[in-house]
Amino acid sequence: MSLVITSNRDNDRAKRQEDSVYSAWSYRNGLSSTYNIPANSQVCLQSAKVNLDGRTTLNQNNSWFYTWHGKALAPLGQGTEDGSVVDFNNCTTYPILQAVNQGAKNTILELQTEELADRINTTHREYHPNFMNISGTDNFDCNVLRNNALDFKGYSFKFNQNVDQNASTMPALTDWKPFYTTTSPTRFVASDQLGTKRITKNTGDYTDPCVAIGLGVPLSLSNGKGEVDTTNCDGGNGGLGVPWGFGISRDCPNPDLNAMNDYVPQYFDPFLDSDESELMNLGQIDKMYFEDIGIHRNASDELVIRQALSSDDGSALVYKELKYYDDSGSALKNPGVRYTLDKDGGSEKITAYRFTVSGEEVLIEGLTGAGYITIAQAYNATTSKINQTKPIAQTCWCLHPVLSIGGIQTNHLNLKGWSGIKDIKNSAGLPYDSRKINQGGWFETACLLGTGTSTGNSRRAVARCEEVDTRNIFNNNKPGDVYVPIGTDAGNYGINCSTAMILKTSNEIYPNTWGANMTEILGFPGRSIVITPADANFPVLTFQSDHTPTLDSSLSVFVRLNNFGQQVFNARSGNKSTILAHLPTADSKISESRQGQRMFYEPQNYVWLDIGNPYDMKVSEFNIDFVYINEQYAKILQGQSVVCLYFRTKPKELD
Repeated sequence: MSLVITSNRDNDRAKRQEDSVYSAWSYRNGLSSTYNIPANSQVCLQSAKVNLDGRTTLNQNNSWFYTWHGKALAPLGQGTEDGSVVDFNNCTTYPILQAVNQGAKNTILELQTEELADRINTTHREYHPNFMNISGTDNFDCNVLRNNALDFKGYSFKFNQNVDQNASTMPALTDWKPFYTTTSPTRFVASDQLGTKRITKNTGDYTDPCVAIGLGVPLSLSNGKGEVDTTNCDGGNGGLGVPWGFGISRDCPNPDLNAMNDYVPQYFDPFLDSDESELMNLGQIDKMYFEDIGIHRNASDELVIRQALSSDDGSALVYKELKYYDDSGSALKNPGVRYTLDKDGGSEKITAYRFTVSGEEVLIEGLTGAGYITIAQAYNATTSKINQTKPIAQTCWCLHPVLSIGGIQTNHLNLKGWSGIKDIKNSAGLPYDSRKINQGGWFETACLLGTGTSTGNSRRAVARCEEVDTRNIFNNNKPGDVYVPIGTDAGNYGINCSTAMILKTSNEIYPNTWGANMTEILGFPGRSIVITPADANFPVLTFQSDHTPTLDSSLSVFVRLNNFGQQVFNARSGNKSTILAHLPTADSKISESRQGQRMFYEPQNYVWLDIGNPYDMKVSEFNIDFVYINEQYAKILQGQSVVCLYFRTKPKELD
């Protein structure tokens, strides 16, 4: 038996070095004379010493966490009947995956503390418009915590709503797009008119409707308002009233998901028995285009409000009527009778309609000569679900105006107010665009991941949206499943939701958080959920690490001997390998050094590997690598690395 000592340098007094033949993670030792290895020899690792440089290593098993904007949840099945406390199956939200390592499969990241914080910032996915970054302001921000700007203490995570989000910003003229089918031509012209955006229908009687959606600037959900003047369509200029619609809606950016190439959710079906379009007298054409909540003049000159809600069997989205006329809180209360739009209504005539969204609450008002009146309101304990507006769910966080005009003349609607949030960007600095992946809302990104025939992430993403949209709280025929929507803070106007980080994989409170495993790395040991702190400086919420994260590698490192013939198979990579041994941290002696952490490993039992040399072997160099399980260089090493090898002739009893 003989011992061979190898090393990349003489001592540890060295900073982390770049690639070379003397790197701490890959080096060569050339011999002044050849070294003879007898035939039929074996080799094993006698010991190894390396220095870790203090960087964090991330693969796809330890680089995921989830964020949450919504109600703080109770354990499954423990929600209250009045909807004030809910569980996962009766809420409006869904965990949002934050994949810090978004590289190629099996890629390992080696990051310093500042690099990790920067990586979290640039990969962060935010789909709520009021939490997205605005030019000059990072509404989400991860920073490194240090003691007197020196000692590393962990990380801080800031979720900021303290920005100007209510300035009235209209969609630009170029942002108005057809919102019916991809095969339907544009039936309207968008124009500026005295500070409003006017949508004018082209002359003609068409089989497809004139429907326009204004993209570009999603509505602020912090008391944001959208208002449309309907005077011209209600008989202005001496004409007769024509059917019209004013809605707020998510965008549906991938019509390829649907057989008819419609701009609708894949799971929207207006032909189910529980769809009430025919009862609302909106007609076959109007029922085909999508909106989350819409105000309409129907063919009988009645005021109709419809919502996209869960079908009775929970299999799809359908249209159901909001019966405002049966709500005691409505100024148009008249049990069982819809309000009739009359051009000769005098001071009581409604000339404009306004949506106000406060958190998850939606208020619908009408403008008369005497001022604004309440038409429909969000949840209150005295009214039925069938009479109230649905809560704004994660699927429709990004709302846009949808305008439709019927008839055969050039009637128009004027968008006279829209609290659109301008200049918002995602974490990568890309501007808001509902028709690009991760640049718009949660639902929009899910649709853009692929087509309806695709498998994998695309279908799973759309299925998650469907799960939210078809929960019982969105079925107005299930009165027992009540949900109290989140509102806004009275003083700061921020959305009064709970914000959480789910750092450990799926649990009974926040399910479907597969792969979350960053509690230790981010400094929250023992905490799977970090939720809005009690002393939060609302509307700026900040989480700080409970403890200083340990700066060492959580991934296994292996020694590889390259220029010999030992036969090893790396089943993880599926390929042959020259790996000699594993350096498990559990069996290693680890000490702190001025350079970082020093790890010394000496196996208790030698694992002898056949070199496979039938004849004597002359060796002029030793080629040593340190790698991860994917055979990527472990570049977290610095200073001096030492590997000691044993060689022996294979015992005859093993032949």
